[in-house]
Amino acid sequence: MRVLIAFLLFAFAPLLLLGRAQSPSLPEDSKIQQTSHQADPAMADIPRNEPPSCNLDKIILRANMRLQEFVENVNRITATEVLVHERLNRAGKSKEHERRKFNYVVVIQEPQPGKLILDEYRNGNGGKFGFPGDLATMGMPALALIFHSDHRDEFDMTCEGLSTWRDRPVWEVHFRQRKDRPARMSSLRVANKSYPVRLMGTAWIDSESFQIIHLETDLLQTIPEVRLITEHQAVDYGPVRFEARDISLWLPQKADILLDSGGKRFHHLHTFSNYQIFSVDYGQQISDPKQDQIPN
Repeated sequence: MRVLIAFLLFAFAPLLLLGRAQSPSLPEDSKIQQTSHQADPAMADIPRNEPPSCNLDKIILRANMRLQEFVENVNRITATEVLVHERLNRAGKSKEHERRKFNYVVVIQEPQPGKLILDEYRNGNGGKFGFPGDLATMGMPALALIFHSDHRDEFDMTCEGLSTWRDRPVWEVHFRQRKDRPARMSSLRVANKSYPVRLMGTAWIDSESFQIIHLETDLLQTIPEVRLITEHQAVDYGPVRFEARDISLWLPQKADILLDSGGKRFHHLHTFSNYQIFSVDYGQQISDPKQDQIPN
Protein backbone atom coordinates (compact mmCIF):
# COMPACT_ATOMS: atom_id res chain seq x y z
CA MET A 1 0.00 0.00 0.00
CA ARG A 2 1.11 3.51 -0.81
CA VAL A 3 0.53 6.42 1.54
CA LEU A 4 0.70 10.19 1.35
CA ILE A 5 1.34 12.30 4.40
CA ALA A 6 -0.19 15.70 3.95
CA PHE A 7 0.39 19.23 5.22
CA LEU A 8 -0.25 18.05 8.60
CA LEU A 9 1.27 15.20 6.77
CA PHE A 10 0.71 13.54 3.36
CA ALA A 11 2.42 10.08 2.98
CA PHE A 12 2.52 7.28 0.43
CA ALA A 13 2.26 4.12 2.54
CA PRO A 14 5.59 2.89 3.72
CA LEU A 15 7.52 0.81 1.36
CA LEU A 16 11.11 -0.17 1.50
CA LEU A 17 13.78 -0.62 -1.07
CA LEU A 18 17.04 -2.55 -0.79
CA GLY A 19 20.54 -3.12 -3.22
CA ARG A 20 24.25 -2.38 -6.06
CA ALA A 21 23.65 -2.00 -9.60
CA GLN A 22 25.49 -1.45 -12.81
CA SER A 23 24.10 0.87 -13.17
CA PRO A 24 1.10 9.05 -43.69
CA SER A 25 -1.46 11.47 -44.02
CA LEU A 26 -2.62 13.37 -47.14
CA PRO A 27 -2.19 17.16 -47.47
CA GLU A 28 -5.26 19.06 -46.35
CA ASP A 29 -5.88 20.46 -49.84
CA SER A 30 -5.59 17.08 -51.56
CA LYS A 31 -8.78 15.71 -53.08
CA ILE A 32 -9.77 12.11 -53.58
CA GLN A 33 -10.36 11.59 -57.28
CA GLN A 34 -12.89 8.94 -58.17
CA THR A 35 -12.14 6.66 -61.07
CA SER A 36 -14.00 3.97 -62.91
CA HIS A 37 -10.85 1.81 -63.12
CA GLN A 38 -10.81 -1.25 -60.91
CA ALA A 39 -7.93 -1.93 -58.55
CA ASP A 40 -5.06 -4.02 -59.85
CA PRO A 41 -5.91 -7.64 -58.88
CA ALA A 42 -2.22 -8.27 -58.15
CA MET A 43 -2.38 -5.82 -55.26
CA ALA A 44 -4.78 -8.10 -53.42
CA ASP A 45 -2.01 -10.60 -52.82
CA ILE A 46 0.25 -8.11 -51.06
CA PRO A 47 -0.01 -8.64 -47.26
CA ARG A 48 -0.87 -5.61 -45.18
CA ASN A 49 0.93 -4.83 -41.94
CA GLU A 50 -1.81 -5.11 -39.34
CA PRO A 51 -0.97 -3.84 -35.85
CA PRO A 52 -0.65 -6.67 -33.31
CA SER A 53 -3.74 -7.26 -31.23
CA CYS A 54 -3.71 -6.31 -27.56
CA ASN A 55 -4.15 -9.40 -25.40
CA LEU A 56 -4.89 -7.73 -22.08
CA ASP A 57 -5.02 -10.95 -20.06
CA LYS A 58 -1.57 -11.97 -21.32
CA ILE A 59 -0.12 -8.52 -20.64
CA ILE A 60 -1.45 -8.49 -17.08
CA LEU A 61 -0.24 -12.03 -16.42
CA ARG A 62 3.28 -11.34 -17.70
CA ALA A 63 3.50 -7.98 -15.91
CA ASN A 64 2.46 -9.73 -12.68
CA MET A 65 5.26 -12.27 -13.15
CA ARG A 66 7.78 -9.44 -13.38
CA LEU A 67 6.33 -7.88 -10.22
CA GLN A 68 6.55 -11.19 -8.36
CA GLU A 69 10.28 -11.14 -9.10
CA PHE A 70 10.39 -7.59 -7.70
CA VAL A 71 8.57 -8.57 -4.48
CA GLU A 72 10.79 -11.62 -3.97
CA ASN A 73 14.02 -9.63 -4.29
CA VAL A 74 13.28 -6.09 -3.15
CA ASN A 75 14.11 -6.74 0.53
CA ARG A 76 17.75 -6.85 -0.45
CA ILE A 77 18.20 -3.41 -2.05
CA THR A 78 19.41 0.04 -0.97
CA ALA A 79 19.81 3.22 -3.02
CA THR A 80 20.85 6.86 -2.92
CA GLU A 81 17.83 9.16 -3.14
CA VAL A 82 17.86 12.87 -3.96
CA LEU A 83 14.68 14.80 -3.22
CA VAL A 84 13.85 18.20 -4.69
CA HIS A 85 11.05 19.90 -2.75
CA GLU A 86 9.21 22.91 -4.19
CA ARG A 87 6.28 24.90 -2.97
CA LEU A 88 4.51 26.58 -5.89
CA ASN A 89 2.53 29.78 -6.25
CA ARG A 90 -0.77 30.00 -8.11
CA ALA A 91 1.04 30.50 -11.40
CA GLY A 92 3.01 27.29 -10.85
CA LYS A 93 6.30 29.08 -10.14
CA SER A 94 8.56 27.89 -7.36
CA LYS A 95 8.53 30.07 -4.25
CA GLU A 96 10.30 27.58 -1.99
CA HIS A 97 13.08 25.22 -3.14
CA GLU A 98 15.15 22.68 -1.22
CA ARG A 99 17.25 19.59 -1.99
CA ARG A 100 18.00 16.70 0.32
CA LYS A 101 19.92 13.45 -0.02
CA PHE A 102 19.22 10.14 1.74
CA ASN A 103 20.43 6.60 2.15
CA TYR A 104 17.21 4.90 1.12
CA VAL A 105 16.03 1.39 2.04
CA VAL A 106 12.80 -0.37 1.05
CA VAL A 107 11.50 -3.69 2.34
CA ILE A 108 8.50 -5.46 0.86
CA GLN A 109 7.21 -8.59 2.56
CA GLU A 110 4.30 -10.90 1.79
CA PRO A 111 3.75 -12.83 5.03
CA GLN A 112 0.62 -14.39 3.57
CA PRO A 113 -1.03 -14.37 0.12
CA GLY A 114 -2.90 -11.15 -0.51
CA LYS A 115 -1.10 -9.20 2.20
CA LEU A 116 1.86 -7.07 1.15
CA ILE A 117 3.71 -5.14 3.86
CA LEU A 118 5.90 -2.26 2.69
CA ASP A 119 8.32 -0.32 4.85
CA GLU A 120 10.53 2.58 3.79
CA TYR A 121 13.52 4.13 5.58
CA ARG A 122 15.63 7.23 4.99
CA ASN A 123 18.91 7.40 6.88
CA GLY A 124 17.62 4.62 9.13
CA ASN A 125 14.38 6.37 10.07
CA GLY A 126 10.85 5.62 8.93
CA GLY A 127 7.83 7.79 8.27
CA LYS A 128 8.13 11.47 7.45
CA PHE A 129 11.71 11.77 8.69
CA GLY A 130 13.90 14.07 6.61
CA PHE A 131 11.15 15.63 4.47
CA PRO A 132 11.17 19.43 4.35
CA GLY A 133 8.09 21.47 5.14
CA ASP A 134 4.77 19.83 5.85
CA LEU A 135 4.65 17.24 3.05
CA ALA A 136 6.07 13.71 2.84
CA THR A 137 5.72 11.66 -0.36
CA MET A 138 6.64 8.02 -0.01
CA GLY A 139 6.19 4.62 -1.61
CA MET A 140 6.97 5.28 -5.28
CA PRO A 141 8.03 1.67 -6.02
CA ALA A 142 4.65 0.48 -4.72
CA LEU A 143 2.67 2.08 -7.53
CA ALA A 144 3.66 -0.65 -10.00
CA LEU A 145 1.99 -3.16 -7.67
CA ILE A 146 -1.32 -2.09 -9.20
CA PHE A 147 -0.56 -4.96 -11.60
CA HIS A 148 0.38 -7.41 -8.84
CA SER A 149 -2.12 -10.20 -8.23
CA ASP A 150 -2.75 -8.89 -4.70
CA HIS A 151 -4.19 -5.63 -6.11
CA ARG A 152 -5.16 -6.43 -9.73
CA ASP A 153 -8.87 -7.08 -8.99
CA GLU A 154 -9.21 -3.63 -7.42
CA PHE A 155 -8.91 -2.04 -10.89
CA ASP A 156 -10.72 -2.02 -14.21
CA MET A 157 -8.17 -2.16 -17.03
CA THR A 158 -8.31 -1.54 -20.78
CA CYS A 159 -5.61 -1.79 -23.44
CA GLU A 160 -5.20 1.18 -25.76
CA GLY A 161 -2.93 -0.85 -28.04
CA LEU A 162 0.68 -0.77 -29.16
CA SER A 163 2.48 2.58 -29.00
CA THR A 164 5.99 3.81 -28.25
CA TRP A 165 7.67 5.29 -25.20
CA ARG A 166 11.06 6.88 -25.84
CA ASP A 167 11.46 4.80 -29.01
CA ARG A 168 10.52 1.53 -27.29
CA PRO A 169 7.44 -0.44 -28.42
CA VAL A 170 5.05 -0.63 -25.47
CA TRP A 171 1.54 -1.70 -24.59
CA GLU A 172 -0.46 1.23 -23.27
CA VAL A 173 -2.79 0.05 -20.50
CA HIS A 174 -5.31 2.30 -18.74
CA PHE A 175 -6.60 1.53 -15.25
CA ARG A 176 -9.30 2.89 -12.93
CA GLN A 177 -9.94 1.91 -9.33
CA ARG A 178 -13.21 0.04 -8.89
CA LYS A 179 -15.71 1.70 -6.58
CA ASP A 180 -17.10 -1.66 -5.46
CA ARG A 181 -13.74 -2.75 -4.01
CA PRO A 182 -11.81 -1.38 -1.03
CA ALA A 183 -9.12 1.16 -2.01
CA ARG A 184 -6.06 -0.56 -0.53
CA MET A 185 -3.45 0.73 -2.95
CA SER A 186 -3.03 4.29 -1.72
CA SER A 187 -4.05 6.46 1.20
CA LEU A 188 -3.70 9.99 2.50
CA ARG A 189 -2.90 10.59 6.15
CA VAL A 190 -3.66 13.95 7.70
CA ALA A 191 -2.73 14.18 11.38
CA ASN A 192 -4.00 10.88 12.78
CA LYS A 193 -6.73 10.28 10.22
CA SER A 194 -6.33 8.24 7.03
CA TYR A 195 -8.31 8.70 3.81
CA PRO A 196 -8.39 6.12 0.98
CA VAL A 197 -7.18 7.52 -2.35
CA ARG A 198 -8.78 6.12 -5.52
CA LEU A 199 -6.55 6.25 -8.57
CA MET A 200 -6.76 6.17 -12.33
CA GLY A 201 -3.92 6.27 -14.81
CA THR A 202 -1.86 4.65 -17.53
CA ALA A 203 1.04 2.20 -17.60
CA TRP A 204 3.48 1.85 -20.50
CA ILE A 205 4.57 -1.82 -20.54
CA ASP A 206 7.45 -3.07 -22.66
CA SER A 207 6.03 -5.25 -25.44
CA GLU A 208 8.84 -7.82 -25.20
CA SER A 209 9.87 -8.00 -21.53
CA PHE A 210 6.49 -6.92 -20.07
CA GLN A 211 8.30 -4.70 -17.60
CA ILE A 212 6.52 -1.49 -16.59
CA ILE A 213 8.77 1.28 -17.88
CA HIS A 214 6.59 4.32 -17.13
CA LEU A 215 3.48 4.84 -15.03
CA GLU A 216 1.27 7.86 -14.39
CA THR A 217 -1.62 8.26 -11.96
CA ASP A 218 -4.22 10.90 -11.10
CA LEU A 219 -7.07 11.10 -8.61
CA LEU A 220 -10.19 9.25 -9.68
CA GLN A 221 -12.09 11.53 -7.33
CA THR A 222 -11.13 14.44 -5.13
CA ILE A 223 -11.09 14.24 -1.32
CA PRO A 224 -13.17 17.21 -0.16
CA GLU A 225 -12.54 16.57 3.56
CA VAL A 226 -8.94 17.76 3.09
CA ARG A 227 -9.58 19.75 -0.11
CA LEU A 228 -7.26 17.51 -2.14
CA ILE A 229 -7.99 18.30 -5.79
CA THR A 230 -4.78 17.20 -7.54
CA GLU A 231 -2.37 14.34 -7.02
CA HIS A 232 -0.44 13.59 -10.22
CA GLN A 233 2.42 11.12 -10.24
CA ALA A 234 4.77 10.07 -13.05
CA VAL A 235 7.32 7.34 -12.36
CA ASP A 236 10.12 6.15 -14.67
CA TYR A 237 11.48 2.64 -14.18
CA GLY A 238 14.75 1.26 -15.53
CA PRO A 239 16.76 -2.00 -15.51
CA VAL A 240 19.28 -2.51 -12.73
CA ARG A 241 21.69 -5.42 -12.96
CA PHE A 242 23.02 -7.10 -9.80
CA GLU A 243 25.93 -9.24 -10.92
CA ALA A 244 26.59 -10.76 -7.50
CA ARG A 245 23.08 -12.26 -7.43
CA ASP A 246 22.81 -12.77 -11.20
CA ILE A 247 19.47 -10.94 -11.33
CA SER A 248 18.07 -7.85 -13.05
CA LEU A 249 15.26 -5.79 -11.55
CA TRP A 250 13.33 -2.85 -12.98
CA LEU A 251 13.41 -0.21 -10.28
CA PRO A 252 12.32 3.44 -9.98
CA GLN A 253 14.74 5.91 -11.52
CA LYS A 254 12.67 9.07 -11.14
CA ALA A 255 9.33 10.02 -9.60
CA ASP A 256 7.63 13.37 -10.31
CA ILE A 257 4.74 14.29 -7.99
CA LEU A 258 2.40 17.32 -8.04
CA LEU A 259 -0.10 17.98 -5.24
CA ASP A 260 -2.76 20.64 -4.74
CA SER A 261 -4.71 20.70 -1.49
CA GLY A 262 -6.47 23.58 0.19
CA GLY A 263 -4.91 26.07 -2.20
CA LYS A 264 -1.38 24.86 -1.39
CA ARG A 265 0.62 23.42 -4.28
CA PHE A 266 3.72 21.26 -3.97
CA HIS A 267 6.13 19.58 -6.37
CA HIS A 268 8.44 16.75 -5.36
CA LEU A 269 11.06 15.19 -7.64
CA HIS A 270 12.69 11.98 -6.38
CA THR A 271 15.68 10.47 -8.20
CA PHE A 272 17.29 7.13 -7.30
CA SER A 273 20.78 5.84 -8.08
CA ASN A 274 23.57 3.60 -6.75
CA TYR A 275 21.34 0.61 -6.12
CA GLN A 276 23.10 -2.04 -4.02
CA ILE A 277 22.55 -5.54 -2.77
CA PHE A 278 22.19 -5.27 0.97
CA SER A 279 21.59 -7.90 3.63
CA VAL A 280 19.22 -6.17 6.03
CA ASP A 281 19.84 -6.33 9.74
CA TYR A 282 16.74 -4.65 11.10
CA GLY A 283 18.54 -3.60 14.26
CA GLN A 284 21.31 -1.93 12.30
CA GLN A 285 21.41 1.87 12.09
CA ILE A 286 21.79 3.16 8.53
CA SER A 287 24.10 6.16 8.55
CA ASP A 288 23.46 9.53 6.98
CA PRO A 289 24.93 9.92 3.49
CA LYS A 290 27.67 12.42 2.80
CA GLN A 291 25.90 15.68 1.93
CA ASP A 292 27.87 16.69 -1.12
CA GLN A 293 27.00 19.87 -2.94
CA ILE A 294 24.26 19.25 -5.46
CA PRO A 295 24.21 21.88 -8.17
CA ASN A 296 20.93 23.61 -8.94
